[in-house]
Amino acid sequence: MIKYILATVICFFAAVYPIQLYSQKGPWEKGMVITSDGDTLAGNLMENSDLKLAGQVTFYPGNDPASLTVYTTAELKKFAFSYGRTFERFSSSSFVPADSVESAFFAKKILTGRIDLYVQRTTGNMTGIILRNNSTGKMVHLKQPQKTKVENEKGEQVEIKDRKYMGLLTVIKTDSAQPVILTPEDLRYSLKEIKNNILQYNQRFQNKYPSREYRERKLISYEVSGGMNLIPWGEGYDVKSFRVSGYRNRTNIEKNRNLTLIQGLTFNYLSEKDSSTIYRNETYKYNRIFFNLIPVGVKLQTRPGSVTGYAYIGIGVGMLIDVSETYKEDVLSYTDKDLIPLPLAVIGLGAKIKAGPVGILAEVVPAYNGIFFNLGLNFLEHFKQ
Repeated sequence: MIKYILATVICFFAAVYPIQLYSQKGPWEKGMVITSDGDTLAGNLMENSDLKLAGQVTFYPGNDPASLTVYTTAELKKFAFSYGRTFERFSSSSFVPADSVESAFFAKKILTGRIDLYVQRTTGNMTGIILRNNSTGKMVHLKQPQKTKVENEKGEQVEIKDRKYMGLLTVIKTDSAQPVILTPEDLRYSLKEIKNNILQYNQRFQNKYPSREYRERKLISYEVSGGMNLIPWGEGYDVKSFRVSGYRNRTNIEKNRNLTLIQGLTFNYLSEKDSSTIYRNETYKYNRIFFNLIPVGVKLQTRPGSVTGYAYIGIGVGMLIDVSETYKEDVLSYTDKDLIPLPLAVIGLGAKIKAGPVGILAEVVPAYNGIFFNLGLNFLEHFKQ
Protein backbone atom coordinates (compact mmCIF):
# COMPACT_ATOMS: atom_id res chain seq x y z
CA MET A 1 0.00 0.00 0.00
CA ILE A 2 2.75 2.47 0.96
CA LYS A 3 4.62 2.03 -2.31
CA TYR A 4 1.47 2.82 -4.29
CA ILE A 5 0.89 6.01 -2.26
CA LEU A 6 4.48 7.22 -2.64
CA ALA A 7 4.59 6.48 -6.36
CA THR A 8 1.28 8.27 -6.94
CA VAL A 9 2.30 11.38 -4.95
CA ILE A 10 5.72 11.66 -6.66
CA CYS A 11 4.25 11.25 -10.17
CA PHE A 12 1.50 13.75 -9.43
CA PHE A 13 3.81 16.55 -8.28
CA ALA A 14 6.28 15.81 -11.06
CA ALA A 15 3.46 16.52 -13.51
CA VAL A 16 1.90 19.54 -11.76
CA TYR A 17 4.94 21.53 -10.61
CA PRO A 18 6.40 22.39 -14.05
CA ILE A 19 2.99 23.57 -15.22
CA GLN A 20 2.60 25.72 -12.11
CA LEU A 21 5.79 27.63 -12.91
CA TYR A 22 4.05 29.14 -15.93
CA SER A 23 0.86 30.13 -14.11
CA GLN A 24 1.97 32.92 -11.79
CA LYS A 25 -0.01 35.77 -13.34
CA GLY A 26 -2.26 37.39 -10.75
CA PRO A 27 -5.80 38.77 -11.24
CA TRP A 28 -6.36 42.44 -12.02
CA GLU A 29 -8.95 44.83 -10.59
CA LYS A 30 -9.93 48.38 -11.48
CA GLY A 31 -8.48 50.98 -9.17
CA MET A 32 -6.38 54.08 -8.75
CA VAL A 33 -3.08 55.29 -7.30
CA ILE A 34 -2.00 58.64 -5.85
CA THR A 35 1.67 59.34 -6.42
CA SER A 36 4.03 61.07 -4.01
CA ASP A 37 3.64 64.18 -6.18
CA GLY A 38 -0.13 64.12 -5.65
CA ASP A 39 -1.09 62.91 -9.14
CA THR A 40 -4.11 60.58 -9.32
CA LEU A 41 -3.95 57.82 -11.95
CA ALA A 42 -6.84 55.49 -12.81
CA GLY A 43 -6.15 52.02 -14.15
CA ASN A 44 -5.71 48.42 -13.03
CA LEU A 45 -4.10 47.03 -9.87
CA MET A 46 -2.81 43.49 -9.40
CA GLU A 47 -4.62 41.70 -6.58
CA ASN A 48 -2.51 40.24 -3.79
CA SER A 49 -2.57 39.57 -0.07
CA ASP A 50 -2.20 42.42 2.44
CA LEU A 51 1.26 41.10 3.30
CA LYS A 52 2.45 41.30 -0.32
CA LEU A 53 0.88 44.74 -0.81
CA ALA A 54 2.55 46.20 2.29
CA GLY A 55 5.69 46.99 0.30
CA GLN A 56 4.65 47.41 -3.33
CA VAL A 57 1.80 47.24 -5.83
CA THR A 58 1.74 46.55 -9.57
CA PHE A 59 -0.30 48.97 -11.71
CA TYR A 60 -0.94 49.92 -15.30
CA PRO A 61 -2.97 52.97 -16.41
CA GLY A 62 -6.16 52.74 -18.46
CA ASN A 63 -6.12 49.79 -20.85
CA ASP A 64 -2.40 49.82 -21.52
CA PRO A 65 -0.70 46.72 -19.97
CA ALA A 66 2.52 47.68 -21.76
CA SER A 67 2.87 50.58 -19.28
CA LEU A 68 2.97 48.26 -16.27
CA THR A 69 4.74 49.80 -13.26
CA VAL A 70 5.68 48.42 -9.85
CA TYR A 71 5.24 51.18 -7.27
CA THR A 72 6.89 51.14 -3.84
CA THR A 73 6.28 53.21 -0.70
CA ALA A 74 8.77 55.81 -2.00
CA GLU A 75 6.54 56.56 -4.99
CA LEU A 76 2.94 56.33 -3.75
CA LYS A 77 0.86 57.96 -1.04
CA LYS A 78 -2.18 55.78 -1.55
CA PHE A 79 -3.82 53.19 -3.77
CA ALA A 80 -7.35 51.80 -3.82
CA PHE A 81 -9.30 49.03 -5.53
CA SER A 82 -12.71 49.86 -7.01
CA TYR A 83 -14.54 47.58 -4.53
CA GLY A 84 -13.35 49.64 -1.54
CA ARG A 85 -10.06 48.09 -0.44
CA THR A 86 -7.75 51.05 0.28
CA PHE A 87 -4.09 51.29 1.33
CA GLU A 88 -2.20 54.35 2.58
CA ARG A 89 1.50 54.92 3.17
CA PHE A 90 2.78 55.38 6.71
CA SER A 91 6.20 56.36 7.99
CA SER A 92 7.55 55.28 11.38
CA SER A 93 8.52 58.87 12.23
CA SER A 94 4.90 60.07 12.04
CA PHE A 95 3.68 58.07 15.04
CA VAL A 96 3.42 59.19 18.67
CA PRO A 97 5.80 58.00 19.93
CA ALA A 98 7.90 57.43 16.80
CA ASP A 99 8.96 53.86 16.01
CA SER A 100 12.54 53.07 16.97
CA VAL A 101 13.33 51.69 13.50
CA GLU A 102 12.83 53.95 10.47
CA SER A 103 10.53 52.34 7.90
CA ALA A 104 7.65 53.02 5.53
CA PHE A 105 4.83 50.66 4.58
CA PHE A 106 1.32 50.46 3.14
CA ALA A 107 -1.51 49.58 5.54
CA LYS A 108 -5.15 48.76 4.73
CA LYS A 109 -7.99 50.92 5.97
CA ILE A 110 -10.62 49.02 7.99
CA LEU A 111 -12.51 51.77 9.88
CA THR A 112 -13.37 55.37 9.02
CA GLY A 113 -14.64 57.77 11.67
CA ARG A 114 -13.29 60.09 14.33
CA ILE A 115 -10.54 57.50 14.60
CA ASP A 116 -9.46 55.68 11.45
CA LEU A 117 -8.09 52.16 11.88
CA TYR A 118 -5.58 50.52 9.52
CA VAL A 119 -4.21 46.99 9.60
CA GLN A 120 -0.57 46.17 8.83
CA ARG A 121 -0.01 42.47 8.12
CA THR A 122 3.59 41.32 8.40
CA THR A 123 5.47 38.03 8.29
CA GLY A 124 5.03 35.40 10.97
CA ASN A 125 1.28 36.07 11.32
CA MET A 126 2.04 39.32 13.17
CA THR A 127 -0.49 42.13 12.85
CA GLY A 128 0.18 45.81 13.43
CA ILE A 129 -2.63 48.33 13.92
CA ILE A 130 -2.43 52.04 13.05
CA LEU A 131 -4.90 54.47 14.61
CA ARG A 132 -5.35 58.07 13.42
CA ASN A 133 -7.46 60.61 15.31
CA ASN A 134 -8.98 62.93 12.70
CA SER A 135 -9.74 65.55 15.36
CA THR A 136 -6.28 65.86 16.92
CA GLY A 137 -4.19 64.59 13.98
CA LYS A 138 -2.32 62.16 16.26
CA MET A 139 -1.31 58.70 15.04
CA VAL A 140 -0.20 55.66 17.04
CA HIS A 141 1.24 52.33 15.95
CA LEU A 142 0.04 49.33 17.97
CA LYS A 143 2.24 46.25 17.75
CA GLN A 144 1.86 42.61 18.72
CA PRO A 145 2.76 42.31 22.45
CA GLN A 146 6.14 40.71 23.08
CA LYS A 147 6.89 38.21 25.83
CA THR A 148 9.66 39.12 28.26
CA LYS A 149 11.10 37.30 31.27
CA VAL A 150 11.07 39.03 34.64
CA GLU A 151 11.85 37.98 38.17
CA ASN A 152 8.91 37.77 40.57
CA GLU A 153 8.90 38.30 44.35
CA LYS A 154 10.00 34.68 44.90
CA GLY A 155 13.02 35.10 42.64
CA GLU A 156 11.50 32.96 39.90
CA GLN A 157 11.75 33.77 36.19
CA VAL A 158 8.26 34.25 34.69
CA GLU A 159 7.06 35.34 31.25
CA ILE A 160 4.83 38.37 30.86
CA LYS A 161 3.44 40.21 27.84
CA ASP A 162 3.89 43.94 27.50
CA ARG A 163 0.68 45.98 27.35
CA LYS A 164 1.97 49.08 25.59
CA TYR A 165 -1.03 48.97 23.26
CA MET A 166 -3.33 49.82 26.19
CA GLY A 167 -1.49 53.07 26.84
CA LEU A 168 -1.50 53.97 23.14
CA LEU A 169 -5.27 53.40 22.97
CA THR A 170 -5.67 55.95 25.76
CA VAL A 171 -3.32 58.38 23.97
CA ILE A 172 -5.24 58.24 20.68
CA LYS A 173 -8.59 58.80 22.41
CA THR A 174 -7.36 61.71 24.57
CA ASP A 175 -8.63 65.14 23.49
CA SER A 176 -8.59 68.28 25.62
CA ALA A 177 -12.10 69.12 24.40
CA GLN A 178 -13.47 65.71 25.43
CA PRO A 179 -13.44 63.73 28.69
CA VAL A 180 -10.98 60.82 28.82
CA ILE A 181 -12.61 57.61 27.54
CA LEU A 182 -11.08 54.64 29.29
CA THR A 183 -10.27 51.35 27.59
CA PRO A 184 -11.48 48.13 29.28
CA GLU A 185 -8.64 46.52 31.25
CA ASP A 186 -9.40 43.06 29.87
CA LEU A 187 -9.09 44.14 26.20
CA ARG A 188 -6.86 41.62 24.43
CA TYR A 189 -4.54 42.48 21.57
CA SER A 190 -6.54 41.25 18.59
CA LEU A 191 -7.74 43.02 15.49
CA LYS A 192 -11.33 42.00 16.22
CA GLU A 193 -11.41 43.30 19.81
CA ILE A 194 -9.57 46.55 19.11
CA LYS A 195 -11.72 47.17 16.01
CA ASN A 196 -14.91 46.72 18.06
CA ASN A 197 -13.57 49.04 20.76
CA ILE A 198 -12.83 51.79 18.21
CA LEU A 199 -16.23 51.24 16.56
CA GLN A 200 -17.93 51.92 19.91
CA TYR A 201 -15.78 55.04 20.36
CA ASN A 202 -16.60 56.33 16.86
CA GLN A 203 -20.33 55.93 17.43
CA ARG A 204 -20.16 58.76 20.01
CA PHE A 205 -19.11 61.16 17.23
CA GLN A 206 -21.23 59.76 14.40
CA ASN A 207 -22.83 63.08 13.48
CA LYS A 208 -19.55 64.92 12.85
CA TYR A 209 -17.47 61.92 11.75
CA PRO A 210 -19.67 59.36 9.94
CA SER A 211 -18.47 55.85 10.76
CA ARG A 212 -17.84 53.21 8.07
CA GLU A 213 -16.32 49.74 8.17
CA TYR A 214 -14.61 47.93 5.31
CA ARG A 215 -15.36 44.21 5.24
CA GLU A 216 -12.72 41.99 3.72
CA ARG A 217 -13.69 40.05 0.60
CA LYS A 218 -13.98 36.28 0.81
CA LEU A 219 -13.77 34.06 -2.26
CA ILE A 220 -16.50 31.41 -2.16
CA SER A 221 -16.70 28.43 -4.51
CA TYR A 222 -18.15 24.93 -4.71
CA GLU A 223 -16.79 21.74 -6.18
CA VAL A 224 -17.88 18.20 -6.96
CA SER A 225 -15.69 15.28 -7.97
CA GLY A 226 -15.81 11.54 -8.44
CA GLY A 227 -13.39 8.78 -9.23
CA MET A 228 -12.30 5.16 -9.22
CA ASN A 229 -9.80 3.14 -7.21
CA LEU A 230 -6.23 3.08 -8.58
CA ILE A 231 -5.05 -0.04 -6.73
CA PRO A 232 -5.78 -3.44 -8.34
CA TRP A 233 -7.26 -6.20 -6.20
CA GLY A 234 -5.96 -9.76 -6.13
CA GLU A 235 -7.09 -12.67 -8.24
CA GLY A 236 -10.45 -14.17 -7.39
CA TYR A 237 -11.97 -10.79 -6.49
CA ASP A 238 -14.70 -9.03 -8.42
CA VAL A 239 -14.67 -5.45 -7.10
CA LYS A 240 -16.64 -2.34 -7.91
CA SER A 241 -15.52 0.78 -6.09
CA PHE A 242 -16.09 4.51 -6.57
CA ARG A 243 -16.08 7.76 -4.63
CA VAL A 244 -18.06 11.02 -4.90
CA SER A 245 -17.47 14.23 -2.93
CA GLY A 246 -18.71 17.79 -2.69
CA TYR A 247 -17.08 20.76 -0.94
CA ARG A 248 -17.65 24.42 -0.16
CA ASN A 249 -14.47 26.55 -0.21
CA ARG A 250 -13.99 29.85 1.60
CA THR A 251 -10.77 31.89 1.16
CA ASN A 252 -9.91 35.21 2.78
CA ILE A 253 -7.85 36.27 -0.23
CA GLU A 254 -6.82 39.56 1.39
CA LYS A 255 -5.30 37.87 4.44
CA ASN A 256 -3.87 34.69 2.89
CA ARG A 257 -4.46 33.59 -0.71
CA ASN A 258 -2.83 30.21 -0.06
CA LEU A 259 -5.15 29.02 2.72
CA THR A 260 -8.76 27.92 2.20
CA LEU A 261 -11.32 26.64 4.71
CA ILE A 262 -13.40 23.73 3.44
CA GLN A 263 -16.59 21.93 4.42
CA GLY A 264 -18.04 18.96 2.61
CA LEU A 265 -19.58 15.55 2.19
CA THR A 266 -18.07 12.40 0.72
CA PHE A 267 -19.60 9.09 -0.36
CA ASN A 268 -17.59 5.87 -0.82
CA TYR A 269 -19.01 2.65 -2.23
CA LEU A 270 -17.37 -0.78 -2.32
CA SER A 271 -18.91 -3.94 -3.70
CA GLU A 272 -16.65 -6.97 -3.41
CA LYS A 273 -17.23 -10.56 -4.49
CA ASP A 274 -14.66 -13.06 -3.17
CA SER A 275 -14.59 -16.28 -5.14
CA SER A 276 -11.17 -17.38 -3.87
CA THR A 277 -12.85 -19.95 -1.57
CA ILE A 278 -14.72 -21.58 -4.45
CA TYR A 279 -13.20 -24.95 -3.58
CA ARG A 280 -15.61 -24.99 -0.60
CA ASN A 281 -18.45 -23.98 -2.89
CA GLU A 282 -18.74 -20.70 -1.00
CA THR A 283 -18.77 -17.12 -2.26
CA TYR A 284 -18.58 -14.01 -0.09
CA LYS A 285 -20.10 -10.68 -1.06
CA TYR A 286 -19.46 -7.39 0.74
CA ASN A 287 -21.26 -4.09 0.21
CA ARG A 288 -19.80 -1.16 2.13
CA ILE A 289 -21.25 2.34 1.94
CA PHE A 290 -19.42 5.12 3.75
CA PHE A 291 -21.06 8.56 4.24
CA ASN A 292 -18.68 11.22 5.59
CA LEU A 293 -19.49 14.67 6.97
CA ILE A 294 -16.53 17.09 7.07
CA PRO A 295 -17.50 20.20 9.06
CA VAL A 296 -14.01 21.65 9.10
CA GLY A 297 -10.90 21.33 6.96
CA VAL A 298 -8.09 23.34 5.41
CA LYS A 299 -6.67 23.45 1.91
CA LEU A 300 -3.18 24.72 1.15
CA GLN A 301 -2.69 25.90 -2.41
CA THR A 302 -0.11 27.51 -4.64
CA ARG A 303 -0.66 31.03 -5.95
CA PRO A 304 -3.94 31.09 -7.93
CA GLY A 305 -3.33 31.04 -11.67
CA SER A 306 -4.09 29.06 -14.81
CA VAL A 307 -3.07 25.93 -12.89
CA THR A 308 -3.25 25.82 -9.09
CA GLY A 309 -1.84 22.92 -7.10
CA TYR A 310 -3.37 22.10 -3.72
CA ALA A 311 -3.42 19.69 -0.78
CA TYR A 312 -6.15 19.41 1.82
CA ILE A 313 -7.09 17.71 5.07
CA GLY A 314 -10.49 17.55 6.75
CA ILE A 315 -11.71 16.23 10.10
CA GLY A 316 -15.18 14.86 10.66
CA VAL A 317 -17.40 11.87 11.30
CA GLY A 318 -18.55 9.03 9.09
CA MET A 319 -21.19 6.33 9.01
CA LEU A 320 -20.28 2.91 7.62
CA ILE A 321 -23.07 0.66 6.37
CA ASP A 322 -21.52 -2.80 6.15
CA VAL A 323 -23.47 -5.67 4.58
CA SER A 324 -21.81 -9.09 4.19
CA GLU A 325 -23.40 -12.13 2.56
CA THR A 326 -22.29 -15.74 2.24
CA TYR A 327 -23.53 -17.91 -0.62
CA LYS A 328 -23.15 -21.70 -0.65
CA GLU A 329 -23.73 -23.25 -4.04
CA ASP A 330 -25.27 -19.92 -5.12
CA VAL A 331 -27.79 -20.00 -2.28
CA LEU A 332 -27.72 -17.27 0.37
CA SER A 333 -26.77 -18.94 3.65
CA TYR A 334 -25.73 -16.05 5.88
CA THR A 335 -26.25 -12.27 6.10
CA ASP A 336 -24.76 -9.75 8.49
CA LYS A 337 -25.54 -6.01 8.59
CA ASP A 338 -23.76 -3.36 10.66
CA LEU A 339 -24.17 0.39 11.06
CA ILE A 340 -20.91 1.76 12.45
CA PRO A 341 -20.16 5.44 13.32
CA LEU A 342 -16.49 6.28 12.86
CA PRO A 343 -14.18 9.30 13.28
CA LEU A 344 -12.77 10.52 9.99
CA ALA A 345 -9.76 12.26 8.47
CA VAL A 346 -9.76 13.02 4.74
CA ILE A 347 -6.65 14.03 2.80
CA GLY A 348 -6.04 14.73 -0.87
CA LEU A 349 -3.64 16.19 -3.43
CA GLY A 350 -4.78 17.86 -6.62
CA ALA A 351 -4.61 20.54 -9.26
CA LYS A 352 -7.21 22.97 -10.60
CA ILE A 353 -7.02 24.06 -14.22
CA LYS A 354 -8.84 27.32 -14.89
CA ALA A 355 -11.27 27.02 -17.81
CA GLY A 356 -13.31 30.23 -18.02
CA PRO A 357 -15.90 30.48 -15.22
CA VAL A 358 -15.14 26.96 -13.94
CA GLY A 359 -12.12 24.98 -12.86
CA ILE A 360 -11.32 21.41 -13.87
CA LEU A 361 -10.10 19.33 -10.93
CA ALA A 362 -7.77 16.33 -10.94
CA GLU A 363 -6.84 14.86 -7.58
CA VAL A 364 -5.56 11.79 -5.76
CA VAL A 365 -7.37 10.81 -2.53
CA PRO A 366 -6.36 7.94 -0.20
CA ALA A 367 -9.41 6.26 1.38
CA TYR A 368 -10.16 3.23 3.56
CA ASN A 369 -10.86 1.12 0.44
CA GLY A 370 -7.98 2.25 -1.79
CA ILE A 371 -6.40 5.26 -3.49
CA PHE A 372 -8.74 7.13 -5.79
CA PHE A 373 -8.09 9.27 -8.84
CA ASN A 374 -10.86 11.86 -9.04
CA LEU A 375 -11.98 14.29 -11.71
CA GLY A 376 -14.35 17.15 -10.98
CA LEU A 377 -15.43 20.76 -11.37
CA ASN A 378 -15.00 23.89 -9.30
CA PHE A 379 -17.88 26.31 -9.97
CA LEU A 380 -20.07 29.19 -8.74
CA GLU A 381 -16.94 31.14 -7.77
CA HIS A 382 -17.95 34.52 -6.33
CA PHE A 383 -16.90 37.18 -3.83
CA LYS A 384 -18.65 37.92 -0.54
CA GLN A 385 -18.08 40.98 1.67
